Amino acid sequence: MKERTNNEEGEWGEGLAMAKGQRRRRRRRRRMVKQKHSRVNGRRMVMDWKRGWRGFKGRTGEQAGGAGSGEENENLRSELEKLECHFTWGLTAQDVNLNFLEVKFRDVVSLPEDALPQEINLKGRTYNHLAYVKHLQGCNQEALGYLGKAVEENADNAKSCIVTYGNLAWVHHLMGDDREAETYLRRLEEINESFPTPPPAALHCKVFGEKAWSLLKFSKNH
Repeated sequence: MKERTNNEEGEWGEGLAMAKGQRRRRRRRRRMVKQKHSRVNGRRMVMDWKRGWRGFKGRTGEQAGGAGSGEENENLRSELEKLECHFTWGLTAQDVNLNFLEVKFRDVVSLPEDALPQEINLKGRTYNHLAYVKHLQGCNQEALGYLGKAVEENADNAKSCIVTYGNLAWVHHLMGDDREAETYLRRLEEINESFPTPPPAALHCKVFGEKAWSLLKFSKNH
């Protein structure tokens, strides 16, 4: 009886040891699983943080770029408003009959050369008028065509292109092509450096004449 009891105790002790060993192994496996999940989650958190940071930096960069573009646009607009051309002389569609002016200006540019005054380039001036009429009619692409003809008419006289280049800068800006608008601003700077206005004059004689004729042609009483 005693021997049987000892055997039973031995079996019970062996079973207890096995059970403890199994519990230890289960706890070890659980720790390993937790550690694995922790490492995975940690990597995910790092990756999510990095992605979030990159996204934040991207949004910040876009916002900064947008602000810079707006500032550049304001600077360009400020430079355009300083120009002497049809777009800064206060000429409005309310003061005139645009269709009548268009027909009238077309008649002038269709005249033969011997019927035009030789002392002034009337065609070049009239092409500028036509271009501004087309702008007021909402046809900026046609306005560019007339301004191109005005440049051709004044190809040999840089000072005669001052008003035309100003108009070209404005039309390109209004059509969304600021790079081309800046090109004409640089050309105007070069002309002004090469041909500075003598004091106390604020405008070149040719620009003054263009302005006077434009104010007259686009007035109510003309």
